Amino acid sequence: MDTTDDTSEFDRQVAELYRAIGEFAVQFEHVTWAMQLGVISLLTHAGLRNQAMAQVVVADLTAAPLASMYQSLVAEARSLSDDERRICDAIFKRTKALIETRNDVIHSTWFVGWASSKADDVSRVDGQKQTRGKRGSDIKQLVNDADGFKRHAQECDYVAGLLRRLFGLLLGGRDLALHIPFDRVTRPA
Repeated sequence: MDTTDDTSEFDRQVAELYRAIGEFAVQFEHVTWAMQLGVISLLTHAGLRNQAMAQVVVADLTAAPLASMYQSLVAEARSLSDDERRICDAIFKRTKALIETRNDVIHSTWFVGWASSKADDVSRVDGQKQTRGKRGSDIKQLVNDADGFKRHAQECDYVAGLLRRLFGLLLGGRDLALHIPFDRVTRPA
């Protein structure tokens, strides 16, 4: 990759990776925002008169505790049918998987552009995440590309829509199974 055109291809691939990672990070915050809105709306609908108090409850919560709180409030919001419960479980299972993906992406060290300018292709990127468990420390090895990060961003957009729809239907007293069919929850974004 000694020519100017080759160097610009290197720069283009690096920029595309950074852009895709950034897009995913921003889209994930829409998921968090949808869960915050869900918690605040359900608390307010249940009788909390001071919405600022609900905002205090969700302030500074990370995604996993926020998802847990939202799921618990959904279960308390009204008596759910078996189909509705199955739909809610699927929505939150998908949400929790997305949270794991987000944690892997955001808390990993990505070696974007760590190649010689003579490299033919830097469109794929390696990442490492330090982990620990019962057996001690480990390093989780990750590989992705811009399209993979963009798919994660699309998943965020889809899940955020499901989470917003969920609290809207609950507040409106609507049948979840009628308005969020199970196959729609489980299909790819």
